[in-house]
Amino acid sequence: MKKIISLLMGVVLACQVALPVFAQTGTTSQTTADTTTQEGQTTDSTEQSGETGTTDTTQSEGTSTTGSTEVTALPTITSDSYIVMNADTGQVLISKNPDKKQYPSSITKILTTALALEYVDPEGEYTVTTEDVFPTYPESYRFSDSTYVAITQDENVKVLDLIYGTILQSADDTANALADCAAKAANRSVALSDGSTSYTAGFVEMMNEKAKSLGCVNSNFMNPHGLYNENQYTTAYDMALITRYALQTTNFLQYFSQTEYTMASTNKQSLPRNWKRSREGMMLSGSDNYYEGTLGVELGYETQSNHTAVSVVERDGIRLICVALNCTGSNSYVIQNDMTNLLDYCYNNFVPVTYTAAELAPEGFKTPVYDQRGEGSQMIGTATFSTDGDFTVLVHKNFSKEDISVSADIPGRYYQNEDMPSTLTFSMNSASAQNASQYMVPTMAALKLQVNVVTFSEIEAQKKAERQELFNKIFNVVKIIFFIFLGLVILLLIIRIRNKRKYKKRIARKKAAQARRRQLQQGSSPQRREPPRSNNRKR
Repeated sequence: MKKIISLLMGVVLACQVALPVFAQTGTTSQTTADTTTQEGQTTDSTEQSGETGTTDTTQSEGTSTTGSTEVTALPTITSDSYIVMNADTGQVLISKNPDKKQYPSSITKILTTALALEYVDPEGEYTVTTEDVFPTYPESYRFSDSTYVAITQDENVKVLDLIYGTILQSADDTANALADCAAKAANRSVALSDGSTSYTAGFVEMMNEKAKSLGCVNSNFMNPHGLYNENQYTTAYDMALITRYALQTTNFLQYFSQTEYTMASTNKQSLPRNWKRSREGMMLSGSDNYYEGTLGVELGYETQSNHTAVSVVERDGIRLICVALNCTGSNSYVIQNDMTNLLDYCYNNFVPVTYTAAELAPEGFKTPVYDQRGEGSQMIGTATFSTDGDFTVLVHKNFSKEDISVSADIPGRYYQNEDMPSTLTFSMNSASAQNASQYMVPTMAALKLQVNVVTFSEIEAQKKAERQELFNKIFNVVKIIFFIFLGLVILLLIIRIRNKRKYKKRIARKKAAQARRRQLQQGSSPQRREPPRSNNRKR
């Protein structure tokens, strides 16, 4: 017994010694966990807070692609201005003098064709007018001194002829006719000082309106064909925006990517006109300029503009727009060589970095919405954010996702009936921006989030609707149960009545059977004879 007591006392003493150690260890683990939680909460607060203005946070979760540390230099280019843009996202990869105003020459026809396609029917027909082939707005142009296909006044042509004449053959007369055709379809014309009406002028107004809507702040157009006018200018960046818009226009790429076309004979021309690309070597497999993946090329040249060019190339699912302006080379080979060098640099050195929709618009991140500014304002609801899906930016392989900063212009609160900014801007963070600028444009892309505002009244109405829907469901269930119960009761009553009738019939049959048995029993038993009556009477 004493041994047992001694053993128990030893165990108790050992527990007393060990307990503080375990307690200290548990406290340390808890403290570490709390600290980690606080750090996580601080990070979340930094990522989601917009109270004091723009949020600038590096997001490092998700897919991250780290390239090699090999240093690659930008290529030497003859063109005075250039830009390479991701056609899908609008991200500018590399550029030189992107906002410098330059004369565009024939690359103007990209805007002319894309804008016209919004109004014309390619399968329709058009009759060429005097204004088309002898323009007077804003000045007289002699198309015979430039590229033309010799359409004439009163010639009946297909609209498709005008489209291919403009974007494939780069003809100035078809560009002017296509512009007039679209302006007539849009019912746009301008009354000139001499009293005449110009559809060409109406289309030029449409061109400038479209350019402005696309964000082209350094462009102005005076004609649809691109022949020199001192007031017609654009920039590499604006031209990339215009080309990106064109690629989103129905059927533009189909026409832009063709290398040959035959215009059938007309009422003014008995022979067909055959057009083939010859200078756009990037599109032609047998050319020294051939560049695999090229979808389309538009070239231009004027003495004042020198060589200009736009190309669209797609490789490995990445579609790039390349614009080069004011190239002083002796021919179009030089400017196309510029573009192939720029595109090689981008395809060889940029890698995709993807942000998931959950990273871009975290679930649960909300911004309060107030009814008005100033005193007396009341919070009327909240705004949540969403995106169509994942978003990919291209980063030079010397850098990775950890070098990218994502900033938002989302304020601390929104106000009803006012603009609600919700743009995410992707750029290299402050630690990497200076180094990155040697290889790429540090400010990469912007993504507009979708803002979904839900007011408290809408929430209450939604809850009320949900309650009503729940009530209706319960009522319908009760109604179904009631009718099932009623049906069962009626069925039971029917069965009961039927069984009662059967019972009565059975009882009746039983009684009848008993009566028959009695009759049979009476018929089979011997009858007693009554004594004969005496005829003697007492006297």
